[in-house]
Amino acid sequence: MILFLINPKRAKSINKMVRQTLLLFFMFLVIIFSRYNYANENLESVFKNKIYDLVKAQYFKDISNNNKIYYSINEKKSLAACLDWNELTDFFVKNQNKYYKKIIWGSSYGENSSKNTSILNCQSRANNKKNCICQIIDNQNSNAINIPDYVLKKLNIDNLKDDKDKNKIVILDEQDELLLDLKDLLDEGLISEDDYTLKKNKILGLEAQNKQSINTDKDGPVIKIAKSFKANDDLLAVIEGKVYDDSEVALVVIDGDPVSFINGEFTQKLFVKPGGQNINITAMDKFGNKTSTEIALVRPKIKIKRKIFDDLNPTLIKSPINPSSVAIIIGIEKYKTTFAAPFANRDALAFYDFANFALGVPEENINLLMNDNAGRTNTLKTISKWLPKMVKEDTTDIYIFFSGHGLSSDDGEDLYLLPNDGDPDMLEDSTLLRNQIFDRIAKLNPRSVTVFLDTCYSGATRNEEFLVAAKPIFIEAQEQDIPDKFTVFTASAGKETAKVLEEAEHGLFSYYLMKGLEGEADANSDNKITNGELIAFINNNVSRQANQTPQLNGDPDQVLVQW
Repeated sequence: MILFLINPKRAKSINKMVRQTLLLFFMFLVIIFSRYNYANENLESVFKNKIYDLVKAQYFKDISNNNKIYYSINEKKSLAACLDWNELTDFFVKNQNKYYKKIIWGSSYGENSSKNTSILNCQSRANNKKNCICQIIDNQNSNAINIPDYVLKKLNIDNLKDDKDKNKIVILDEQDELLLDLKDLLDEGLISEDDYTLKKNKILGLEAQNKQSINTDKDGPVIKIAKSFKANDDLLAVIEGKVYDDSEVALVVIDGDPVSFINGEFTQKLFVKPGGQNINITAMDKFGNKTSTEIALVRPKIKIKRKIFDDLNPTLIKSPINPSSVAIIIGIEKYKTTFAAPFANRDALAFYDFANFALGVPEENINLLMNDNAGRTNTLKTISKWLPKMVKEDTTDIYIFFSGHGLSSDDGEDLYLLPNDGDPDMLEDSTLLRNQIFDRIAKLNPRSVTVFLDTCYSGATRNEEFLVAAKPIFIEAQEQDIPDKFTVFTASAGKETAKVLEEAEHGLFSYYLMKGLEGEADANSDNKITNGELIAFINNNVSRQANQTPQLNGDPDQVLVQW
């Protein structure tokens, strides 16, 4: 006021400066707030994208690294996955590039597709897996993940300080992790309110007790539990045990998940993977002393009633006959120098009809070799003499089917098919080198070549007996390049063996290959089966029943069957 009376212009200038200062301060607050929110939003986005990429990577791995099968489809489509948010959060927080457990997924595409269909497919595959929630991951090629609020809280997003930390996760200390785990148990109804309050108070008092050096207990709890547990008919292992401690047990964790216990006794059910697995059990007393032990979960061979498996019916699909197509079908069940290959004869005989009906090969153009007729000399004669007479350049479609034993060299570089008279101890002199066979066929310059191999190269039979007694190890076969115009379906990968489906009396791969050719592999109901659709169908069914991963080497978009 005094300034105004003395010098009105000076006072007006000062008021203007005050207003400008206030405006700048307000803008500063807006920028700080925006940066803070951006950091939070960006972190959530990073987390969503990491999970998105993780699920897609697993999905495409399950279908032989072929993303075209899903992303090339123009109809309605969605992808769901069964996610264990606790494990995913830990995976993200620790920022370790370790392999995450196999993610269970379910997809849906086609005119009648819906998100609900993807969810239902996922739930069917998950088989009520504990702590696993099926939800939409991708919808029409966009990230549709919804992160639960408690997960965002666990990530501790609000503790981010500035831009340099926007892609970092603040790792919770042990006390905070214990409190969050207890809250999860309460939310899931696994402990009562009173029990939650009691344990919470003990955890909160833990630090003070340690500071006051009151704690004299330095030993972790004693865990009493069996060394192994066998899965029941539902493929669940019921884990029972008891925990003792001189002070008091505060927490019991099985394979990363806290479990409830009464008077130290606990019971937990876990789904057992094919081949079984080892899990960790950790117990902690109220002073933070820990004890861990490892136990084995055993999964017996799945015995399924015969009635579940329908008999194969090659007449369900009637493709137009292609006079220029030709097929060589080889089935070797009985070998002269080594173990039998169970049901290989039935595989070959059944595929003879599928070659005619589903693939449209005229009967007179099918050459069937079985047992004694499938020796090395006769097989090479068929490929070198008979086949060239049947092939017209750039016109003929060739189909090769083989059910029997395969082997690889000790380094896994060379792959061999074992003829009826082949000797596993003399690979180069008595067997069929796969690449040489492929090269001979490629020189005929056909329009296409499709090969189905119900065999493995691990050195073991369908019953996991070793073909070479002096080498009782599984050899990891290396995938090889194939000639142009070739498509190769293989029953298994790496060190895996090609199993049988005893209830259906067929090779596991052969059975689902032919079920797919009945039309069941036509995922979008367009009366066409592509290579990609067929391998996805085979994989989905085979991998559920055995540690076996069928492979596709070739163009997934190529139409194999059309009717």
